[in-house]
Amino acid sequence: MLVLLPILTQAQEPKSDLETYFGDTSPALLFQVTPFSLIPMLGGIGVLVSASPAFHIPVVFSPEFDREQTARVREETYNQTITSVNFGITVSPYWILTTDGNFCFTAGPLLGYTVSYWSGESDAVFGENGHKNQGLQVGLTAGTGYAITKDFFLHAEYRLTGERWYLTYRYPGSTSIIEQMYWSDWHLQSKGVLTLGVRL
Repeated sequence: MLVLLPILTQAQEPKSDLETYFGDTSPALLFQVTPFSLIPMLGGIGVLVSASPAFHIPVVFSPEFDREQTARVREETYNQTITSVNFGITVSPYWILTTDGNFCFTAGPLLGYTVSYWSGESDAVFGENGHKNQGLQVGLTAGTGYAITKDFFLHAEYRLTGERWYLTYRYPGSTSIIEQMYWSDWHLQSKGVLTLGVRL
């Protein structure tokens, strides 16, 4: 008599969208805004490199350019052109501390470098005036994220950073351009950052 024993197989549980997103080793494109700070909204674009399923390295670039021509009136009318350029790069690696379904909680360090340049020219004074600031940011981040799908991840972070700036001021004297350069003191800054990640 031949007895057939049923073979019990246990189906493997499907991966969550969060596990699929962070399990992918291909780069992800990042779109970042800073909607929670007291300064005007800033943005950036970058790339996410995944070193492991639990450790990830975002690198974000933040360029900004503005040129404005205005007419000012004192005793007479004169034209003034203002140009401002800002560029920053931020590296903020983070670890996934814990997960709950498609939610996760993250923390990690931060290192950033920013260059800010402003200049103004007018036909009422000799030469141009302006400044060039170079800033170093070092800090910590803590955040929470949600995998919208396996290819889209929304990440909200709180950042606490210490900043120090090297300041260069340039303004016209009576016959020549005068420059002043000095280091600022360290100061603390906190802000919220919202990032959308898209797997390529």
